[in-house]
This record gives sequence, structure tokens and C-alpha cells, in this order.
Amino acid sequence: MIQRFNFPVVCLLPFFMFFGSAIAETVATCGESSGYAVYHHEGLVPRDSAGFRKDEITGAKVTLISNERGYDLLVVDAMKNIKSMVDEGGKIILLRRGPRDVTFAHINDAIELYTFYRERDGSLRYDLVQSKGGAAPIHKSSVLRGNCSMISFEVIK
Repeated sequence: MIQRFNFPVVCLLPFFMFFGSAIAETVATCGESSGYAVYHHEGLVPRDSAGFRKDEITGAKVTLISNERGYDLLVVDAMKNIKSMVDEGGKIILLRRGPRDVTFAHINDAIELYTFYRERDGSLRYDLVQSKGGAAPIHKSSVLRGNCSMISFEVIK
């Protein structure tokens, strides 16, 4: 018996295999952050600019997603380009999860801790703790806080 193939299904299978892997769920969407940093007298930072001062990431967009590969952080950089922390060589690791908060580590040239949480009054926020050094032109440690427009704790597994 000759078996007939369903031509559209066979031709479209690679399409669905490729784009099926690109399906992601949004865990959190957040914006600008501000706080404090200590700049080290290293790299581009002169002695008189080293030390503690206010710090901020203006125009920022941070989106945490979950897909079949795990988690990824998508950030909009100063040039308004979207960057995937995983595609840039980083690792995103779930460190802890509670009913109203979750913390992820981003490990690459910088080490960052992102805590996404819902406050008692319902406000959605995130904290970012950064340590930048190594080959980075600016070495600093910072603690920043920002607002989120959505956090979907049920997506986190």
C-alpha cells in the first residue's frame, strides 16, 4: 500500500518546530530603577569620582520570560536595543520563590540579583543588586529599585 503524506503538514513541520521553541511566557515586566552605587577607583573611574552616589537606569525595560530553555532576562539598553541575557552568554538561575516574591541570579561579566515582588498594598516592584568588575570599563556595586507593570508568579515552576 502506498502511503500518502499530507503535504501542508510535512512542509510546515519545520516552521512549527522552530517557532514552537520560541514561545515564551512573560513572568515580569518592569521599568526604570534608581538607588545607590559605590564606584571603584578602577577602569574609567577617576579617584575623585569613586565612592557612593545615587545611581539609576533611565529608560530601562526589564522583562523576565520563561521558555522551554529555562528563564531569560530581556533588557532594553541605552541604544534602545533589546538584549537577551542568555544570548549574550549569561545564565539565569532561579534562587528562591515565595508566594509574593521570587529571586533570580544573572551571571555573566556582571553578577546581578533580581528580586520581583508584590508589596502588601499590591504594588509590583523589583530590586536589582549588581556587582560589575573584571573586564568592565566601570567597576561598581549597586542596589536599585524599580516598578513593575506585571508579575505573574504562577508562571514560575
